[in-house]
Amino acid sequence: MTSATADALRTINADPFDPADNPGGLDGEGGMAENLPKGFGLMADACDEVADASERAIGAADASVAALASIADFAATMGRVIGVRVITAGSGYTSAPTLTIGAPDQAGGAQATGTVVVSGGLVVGVLLTAQGAGYTKAPTLTLTGGGGAGAALEAIVSGVTGIGTKPLDLPRNLDLPPVPPPVWAVEKAANWTLTPDDRGRVFFVTAASVTVTLPGAADEGMDAGWWCRIVAKGGTTTVQRAGSDTIDGGTSISVTASASIHCLSTTTFRSA
Repeated sequence: MTSATADALRTINADPFDPADNPGGLDGEGGMAENLPKGFGLMADACDEVADASERAIGAADASVAALASIADFAATMGRVIGVRVITAGSGYTSAPTLTIGAPDQAGGAQATGTVVVSGGLVVGVLLTAQGAGYTKAPTLTLTGGGGAGAALEAIVSGVTGIGTKPLDLPRNLDLPPVPPPVWAVEKAANWTLTPDDRGRVFFVTAASVTVTLPGAADEGMDAGWWCRIVAKGGTTTVQRAGSDTIDGGTSISVTASASIHCLSTTTFRSA
């Protein structure tokens, strides 16, 4: 450093350097020679804090993108026909009638399709072959042919409760994947126990000598509207009570074709 530069630096804040009266400037205690390295250290610390804050901001942005992707995934599952409930099985069907599912009410949607399952002259279920898209309410279901009459069906649309009038709430935790649609037609080949969540489901039993245990009629989630259907495709299926409940006045029934099981009270089931 030249003498002129040193002299210039010794007039910090326009005060001439004097070790006795002004211990600052360039050389004195607390002057630039001592504090400049400290200043650079503070600047380096500040840069580190800015870098940390930037990383946190980037992490928050990534989380926001992931949340938006979860919303998009959930929205993509809405408006589809995810099942068909048998309201009335009808009678006299000698073959599967043709099912026509009404067109979606949103422009650009896709029409759902499905095939009817008949057993013992009754309509016992529907296997969906395409869920479609763009439904904001339950579509009309029409059956033609099959030789029988009296069957009635109801479509279940994702994102719509009941018969399609009340939207479901969005998930509270957007990090979770969308809930998969319920399965309304299930194949079974071994003994199992029904639960309140099996309300309205159709079970195709593909093996012989299978035993099905009913849920307790007084269990939480059970009421007089609970029902399911058992279709014995592989041989006789036994449906037995739980605890001291009764079914058709006894402890069990044998199903050789198909039967609907209905909960009538907190102790009683009947078959139809």
